[in-house]
Amino acid sequence: MNGQYPLIIGSDTTSEITKAVSKVFPPTTHLFCTRHVRQNIERQLTKTRVHQDDRQKLLEAIFDVPDSLIKSDNIEEFEDRLAEFEHLWNEIKNTNPNNYKHVMDFHDWFITYQAQNFQEHLIGGIRNAAGYVNQDGTAKLFYNNDNEALNHMLKNESYWERRPLSDVLESQSERAQIIRDYYAYQLPIRQPTTDFNIPATAGRKLGRKVFVGQQQP
Repeated sequence: MNGQYPLIIGSDTTSEITKAVSKVFPPTTHLFCTRHVRQNIERQLTKTRVHQDDRQKLLEAIFDVPDSLIKSDNIEEFEDRLAEFEHLWNEIKNTNPNNYKHVMDFHDWFITYQAQNFQEHLIGGIRNAAGYVNQDGTAKLFYNNDNEALNHMLKNESYWERRPLSDVLESQSERAQIIRDYYAYQLPIRQPTTDFNIPATAGRKLGRKVFVGQQQP
Protein backbone atom coordinates (compact mmCIF):
# COMPACT_ATOMS: atom_id res chain seq x y z
CA MET A 1 0.00 0.00 0.00
CA ASN A 2 2.95 2.30 -0.75
CA GLY A 3 3.81 2.58 2.93
CA GLN A 4 0.36 3.92 3.78
CA TYR A 5 -1.76 2.17 6.39
CA PRO A 6 -5.45 2.60 7.27
CA LEU A 7 -6.02 4.47 10.51
CA ILE A 8 -8.61 1.99 11.80
CA ILE A 9 -9.59 -1.60 11.05
CA GLY A 10 -12.60 -3.16 12.74
CA SER A 11 -13.51 -6.82 13.06
CA ASP A 12 -14.79 -9.45 15.44
CA THR A 13 -12.40 -11.07 17.91
CA THR A 14 -11.22 -13.92 15.67
CA SER A 15 -7.59 -14.57 16.56
CA GLU A 16 -6.58 -15.14 12.93
CA ILE A 17 -7.83 -11.67 11.96
CA THR A 18 -6.08 -10.11 14.95
CA LYS A 19 -2.76 -11.73 14.01
CA ALA A 20 -3.12 -10.74 10.36
CA VAL A 21 -3.88 -7.10 11.16
CA SER A 22 -0.97 -6.94 13.59
CA LYS A 23 1.41 -8.37 10.99
CA VAL A 24 0.24 -6.59 7.84
CA PHE A 25 -0.90 -3.26 9.33
CA PRO A 26 1.23 -2.83 12.47
CA PRO A 27 0.57 0.91 13.04
CA THR A 28 -3.19 0.58 12.54
CA THR A 29 -5.70 0.76 15.40
CA HIS A 30 -7.65 -2.49 15.41
CA LEU A 31 -11.09 -2.15 17.00
CA PHE A 32 -13.24 -5.08 18.06
CA CYS A 33 -16.97 -5.18 17.39
CA THR A 34 -18.80 -4.28 20.60
CA ARG A 35 -21.78 -6.46 19.71
CA HIS A 36 -19.67 -9.59 19.22
CA VAL A 37 -17.80 -9.03 22.48
CA ARG A 38 -21.02 -8.45 24.37
CA GLN A 39 -22.56 -11.62 22.96
CA ASN A 40 -19.50 -13.63 24.03
CA ILE A 41 -19.76 -12.26 27.55
CA GLU A 42 -23.51 -12.91 27.70
CA ARG A 43 -22.89 -16.54 26.73
CA GLN A 44 -20.33 -16.91 29.50
CA LEU A 45 -22.70 -15.38 32.04
CA THR A 46 -25.27 -17.97 31.03
CA LYS A 47 -22.72 -20.76 31.44
CA THR A 48 -21.81 -19.37 34.86
CA ARG A 49 -25.51 -19.56 35.80
CA VAL A 50 -25.78 -15.90 36.74
CA HIS A 51 -29.38 -14.88 37.37
CA GLN A 52 -30.99 -12.50 34.90
CA ASP A 53 -31.05 -9.44 37.19
CA ASP A 54 -27.42 -9.91 38.23
CA ARG A 55 -26.44 -10.57 34.63
CA GLN A 56 -27.88 -7.19 33.67
CA LYS A 57 -25.94 -5.45 36.45
CA LEU A 58 -22.68 -6.96 35.22
CA LEU A 59 -23.36 -6.09 31.58
CA GLU A 60 -24.15 -2.51 32.54
CA ALA A 61 -20.90 -2.28 34.50
CA ILE A 62 -19.01 -3.54 31.46
CA PHE A 63 -20.77 -1.65 28.66
CA ASP A 64 -23.57 0.74 29.56
CA VAL A 65 -23.11 3.05 32.55
CA PRO A 66 -20.97 6.21 32.23
CA ASP A 67 -18.14 4.66 34.28
CA SER A 68 -18.30 1.28 32.54
CA LEU A 69 -15.17 -0.67 31.65
CA ILE A 70 -15.50 -0.04 27.92
CA LYS A 71 -15.72 3.74 28.44
CA SER A 72 -12.41 3.96 30.29
CA ASP A 73 -10.20 6.77 28.99
CA ASN A 74 -6.95 4.91 29.63
CA ILE A 75 -5.53 1.66 30.97
CA GLU A 76 -5.10 3.02 34.50
CA GLU A 77 -8.77 3.99 34.66
CA PHE A 78 -9.72 0.62 33.22
CA GLU A 79 -7.77 -1.19 35.95
CA ASP A 80 -9.40 0.94 38.67
CA ARG A 81 -12.83 0.14 37.29
CA LEU A 82 -11.89 -3.50 36.97
CA ALA A 83 -11.25 -3.58 40.72
CA GLU A 84 -14.72 -2.13 41.30
CA PHE A 85 -16.11 -4.71 38.90
CA GLU A 86 -14.51 -7.49 40.95
CA HIS A 87 -16.20 -6.09 44.06
CA LEU A 88 -19.57 -6.13 42.26
CA TRP A 89 -19.04 -9.72 41.16
CA ASN A 90 -18.08 -10.85 44.67
CA GLU A 91 -21.25 -9.30 46.07
CA ILE A 92 -23.32 -11.21 43.53
CA LYS A 93 -21.44 -14.44 44.07
CA ASN A 94 -21.64 -14.28 47.87
CA THR A 95 -25.41 -13.91 47.88
CA ASN A 96 -25.71 -17.44 46.52
CA PRO A 97 -22.33 -19.20 46.75
CA ASN A 98 -23.72 -22.67 46.11
CA ASN A 99 -24.88 -21.57 42.67
CA TYR A 100 -21.30 -20.91 41.56
CA LYS A 101 -19.47 -23.81 43.18
CA HIS A 102 -18.90 -25.96 40.12
CA VAL A 103 -18.44 -23.33 37.41
CA MET A 104 -15.53 -21.12 36.44
CA ASP A 105 -15.44 -17.87 38.39
CA PHE A 106 -16.76 -15.18 36.04
CA HIS A 107 -14.29 -12.53 37.14
CA ASP A 108 -11.40 -14.94 36.60
CA TRP A 109 -12.76 -15.74 33.15
CA PHE A 110 -13.02 -12.05 32.29
CA ILE A 111 -9.43 -11.38 33.40
CA THR A 112 -8.17 -14.36 31.40
CA TYR A 113 -10.09 -13.91 28.16
CA GLN A 114 -11.38 -10.33 27.95
CA ALA A 115 -9.30 -7.82 29.91
CA GLN A 116 -6.48 -7.57 27.38
CA ASN A 117 -8.95 -7.28 24.50
CA PHE A 118 -10.58 -4.34 26.24
CA GLN A 119 -7.27 -2.62 26.89
CA GLU A 120 -6.00 -3.00 23.32
CA HIS A 121 -9.12 -2.94 21.14
CA LEU A 122 -12.17 -1.60 22.98
CA ILE A 123 -11.76 1.06 25.68
CA GLY A 124 -12.66 4.67 24.98
CA GLY A 125 -9.05 5.82 25.16
CA ILE A 126 -8.13 3.60 22.20
CA ARG A 127 -11.06 4.84 20.12
CA ASN A 128 -10.44 8.48 21.02
CA ALA A 129 -6.76 8.25 20.10
CA ALA A 130 -7.70 6.87 16.69
CA GLY A 131 -10.25 9.64 16.11
CA TYR A 132 -13.17 7.23 16.12
CA VAL A 133 -15.59 9.62 17.81
CA ASN A 134 -19.18 10.84 17.65
CA GLN A 135 -20.14 14.36 16.62
CA ASP A 136 -20.04 15.46 20.26
CA GLY A 137 -16.45 14.23 20.59
CA THR A 138 -17.19 11.15 22.70
CA ALA A 139 -15.63 7.84 21.71
CA LYS A 140 -17.79 5.93 19.27
CA LEU A 141 -18.45 2.22 19.74
CA PHE A 142 -17.53 0.07 16.75
CA TYR A 143 -20.10 -2.39 15.37
CA ASN A 144 -19.39 -4.73 12.46
CA ASN A 145 -23.08 -5.17 11.74
CA ASP A 146 -23.70 -1.47 11.08
CA ASN A 147 -21.25 -1.53 8.18
CA GLU A 148 -22.58 -4.87 6.94
CA ALA A 149 -26.16 -3.58 7.00
CA LEU A 150 -25.19 -0.44 5.10
CA ASN A 151 -23.32 -2.45 2.47
CA HIS A 152 -26.25 -4.85 2.11
CA MET A 153 -28.72 -2.00 1.62
CA LEU A 154 -26.47 -0.29 -0.94
CA LYS A 155 -26.03 -3.50 -2.93
CA ASN A 156 -29.74 -4.25 -2.99
CA GLU A 157 -30.69 -0.72 -4.02
CA SER A 158 -28.13 -0.51 -6.81
CA TYR A 159 -28.45 -4.04 -8.26
CA TRP A 160 -24.66 -4.05 -8.20
CA GLU A 161 -24.21 -7.67 -9.38
CA ARG A 162 -25.97 -7.01 -12.69
CA ARG A 163 -24.39 -3.72 -13.67
CA PRO A 164 -20.95 -2.23 -14.33
CA LEU A 165 -19.42 -0.40 -11.40
CA SER A 166 -19.48 2.89 -13.31
CA ASP A 167 -23.26 2.60 -13.69
CA VAL A 168 -23.68 1.83 -10.00
CA LEU A 169 -21.66 4.88 -8.98
CA GLU A 170 -23.55 7.08 -11.43
CA SER A 171 -26.92 5.93 -10.11
CA GLN A 172 -25.85 6.55 -6.52
CA SER A 173 -24.65 10.03 -7.45
CA GLU A 174 -28.01 10.79 -9.07
CA ARG A 175 -29.85 9.42 -6.03
CA ALA A 176 -27.77 11.60 -3.70
CA GLN A 177 -28.51 14.68 -5.82
CA ILE A 178 -32.25 13.99 -5.73
CA ILE A 179 -32.12 13.71 -1.95
CA ARG A 180 -30.15 16.96 -1.66
CA ASP A 181 -32.60 18.76 -3.96
CA TYR A 182 -35.55 17.44 -1.99
CA TYR A 183 -34.28 18.77 1.32
CA ALA A 184 -33.09 22.04 -0.21
CA TYR A 185 -36.47 22.82 -1.82
CA GLN A 186 -38.42 25.70 -0.32
CA LEU A 187 -42.03 26.50 -1.01
CA PRO A 188 -42.58 29.87 -2.76
CA ILE A 189 -43.75 32.66 -0.48
CA ARG A 190 -47.37 33.53 -1.22
CA GLN A 191 -48.67 37.02 -0.55
CA PRO A 192 -51.98 37.19 1.35
CA THR A 193 -54.94 38.23 -0.83
CA THR A 194 -57.41 40.76 0.58
CA ASP A 195 -59.40 41.75 -2.54
CA PHE A 196 -61.21 38.72 -3.90
CA ASN A 197 -63.16 40.70 -6.59
CA ILE A 198 -66.32 38.64 -6.13
CA PRO A 199 -68.91 39.69 -8.74
CA ALA A 200 -72.33 40.87 -7.58
CA THR A 201 -74.05 38.05 -9.46
CA ALA A 202 -72.19 35.33 -7.60
CA GLY A 203 -74.59 32.76 -6.18
CA ARG A 204 -77.26 33.13 -8.88
CA LYS A 205 -78.35 30.27 -11.09
CA LEU A 206 -78.53 30.75 -14.81
CA GLY A 207 -81.89 32.12 -16.03
CA ARG A 208 -82.92 33.45 -12.62
CA LYS A 209 -83.03 37.05 -11.47
CA VAL A 210 -82.83 36.38 -7.75
CA PHE A 211 -80.11 35.20 -5.42
CA VAL A 212 -80.19 31.69 -4.07
CA GLY A 213 -82.29 31.64 -0.91
CA GLN A 214 -84.25 34.82 -1.81
CA GLN A 215 -88.07 34.53 -1.86
CA GLN A 216 -89.90 34.96 -5.18
CA PRO A 217 -92.08 38.13 -5.22
